[in-house]
Amino acid sequence: MASTVSATTLTSTITETITLNGNTYGNAVTHTVASQGEVYSRTFSVATTETPILSFGSADGSGTVVGDAVSYMRFTNLDDTNYVQLCFKQASKSYSVKVGAGESYVCMNNQMDANASATIGTLADLTSLTGKANTALVDVELIIVSA
Repeated sequence: MASTVSATTLTSTITETITLNGNTYGNAVTHTVASQGEVYSRTFSVATTETPILSFGSADGSGTVVGDAVSYMRFTNLDDTNYVQLCFKQASKSYSVKVGAGESYVCMNNQMDANASATIGTLADLTSLTGKANTALVDVELIIVSA
């Protein structure tokens, strides 16, 4: 059976606005990526111990997305009090980010580098993603769009 899904364009818009002393600052930036045909979306709980969230691989599978095809990832902390730490992993390297209550973290691809020096290293694909809540379970929403 042939697929009936037609690839389309992803449009992502980031808008910020702040008014200080009667002056308004900010901007809206729109990013588009053509030929996107897959969306992976879920809401899940992250425990106070390291919790596996997602794997990146060369083929789609249960809990795995094709890393090379990723063009957009958004992670939103749905908790109103606690933060979540997201850990992006690549072989023996990793980097972590804190996503506060009600905050989002956005990536436009799945490449990273982490090293112990202060120099810029070589980018490579992520292999997995884990999370850890600070004091209580945290609900996280994720959406990943890929070709």
